[in-house]
Amino acid sequence: MTYFLWSQLQNIPDDVIREHIIPYTYQPQSPILCADIRSFYNTYYNMCEIYSLAYPLYNESKEWLSNDICRFLNDDFATMYGYRKFYINTYRRMFMNRDKDIDMIISCIQNNDRNHRPNDIHRHIGLMTPQERLKLEDFLMDNTFPND
Repeated sequence: MTYFLWSQLQNIPDDVIREHIIPYTYQPQSPILCADIRSFYNTYYNMCEIYSLAYPLYNESKEWLSNDICRFLNDDFATMYGYRKFYINTYRRMFMNRDKDIDMIISCIQNNDRNHRPNDIHRHIGLMTPQERLKLEDFLMDNTFPND
């Protein structure tokens, strides 16, 4: 794989690399974006670790984490009875959903829930703000280990 990438770079003219590619390597990301990435990483790995302790089987822990994140997004209301405003507004943050009506967003949510569990964990955590992720962690801790 490395050889393939190197051979492809050899085909790019030096002036294109110098004028258009190299300048991007010197532009740092915004502090807000970096904080958001750290928040995503911390939330994801903290919750995966906690759920793997609560549910030792790998698939079981991921399924429960996915389910509980959906509960949080839907204000602890069963999705079979409908979707709450917070869940819909969170999905509206996706570029492809920004101009869609509520029915189309609900269809998108249902399609993702049907076909991508437990892979939706990344998507759901990624769509949240850092403050919402903190609330998610509190919610999951209170509901995973209620007697602690």
